Amino acid sequence: MNLSIRRRVLLACCAVAAGVMTFWACSTPVKVGATVDFAGIGATLQYESGHLVADMKGPKGVCVKLTYVGADGADISTEVVELPAHRQLPPGAKRVDYDLVPCPEPNSAAPTPGAATATALPSLAHSSWRDVYSFPVSLGAGSLDGAVCRARVWCGANESAAAILRPILQAGPGVAVPPNVQILFFADVSPSLLGATLRVAAQQPIVTMSLDWNGTSAFADLATGVNAIPNSLPNGWNTVETFIGNASIDETIGVWNQASMSFATLPQVQPEHFSMRYQALAY
Repeated sequence: MNLSIRRRVLLACCAVAAGVMTFWACSTPVKVGATVDFAGIGATLQYESGHLVADMKGPKGVCVKLTYVGADGADISTEVVELPAHRQLPPGAKRVDYDLVPCPEPNSAAPTPGAATATALPSLAHSSWRDVYSFPVSLGAGSLDGAVCRARVWCGANESAAAILRPILQAGPGVAVPPNVQILFFADVSPSLLGATLRVAAQQPIVTMSLDWNGTSAFADLATGVNAIPNSLPNGWNTVETFIGNASIDETIGVWNQASMSFATLPQVQPEHFSMRYQALAY
């Protein structure tokens, strides 16, 4: 595996381990498959007949609004699906934003067995806090391309929570955040010849950040100071940086790399847990 592909694979692992769902589709002859889980909602990304597809899991009856975003930052399409769901990503999609929404009324037409229900977003009666998750399908040079985020957005009946969050993703940690947005978790990666630096961030002080990687407990641990460098940025942002070197990832085709992270902030000190498995696939 050449250095360019190795760095891309490592970036994928770092970002997926950081949280939510980040995937990289490497150029031939290597492709990446991943399984991730975040707070009971997860996904497996893989290839079917040459197309990138996602199998999403979660409690039955939970619905999410998916927004597929192109390289220019504009929406390609949106849909509401009920979990679990099996979706093929549209051509040109570079990232996916999704927020938890009320499930729509059942369609009059019977859905295809095993297919996810896709329909228009139902109107919300009042403004409310909406949980929003955002992750890239491929990793590029820009903050919007590579950012992983979990946030809460206060928005009105027919506003797009994802659209409100997106300018913050474009600017990255340190930007001023309006009062109707709460950044609960943010992650990005910076590559180097020796590996990559994983940065996790939040608007609140980070009190717990522990990463287990490929069987090594506390590969990074804020409490002990092992491979975890805290920092403060303007506008109340706090970060922790971790380095993952090329030697720490198993590049063997078909072998799973595994990671899990505990992450907590003030005042929400109960850690949330993220888990991930990754493998390189033969073309």
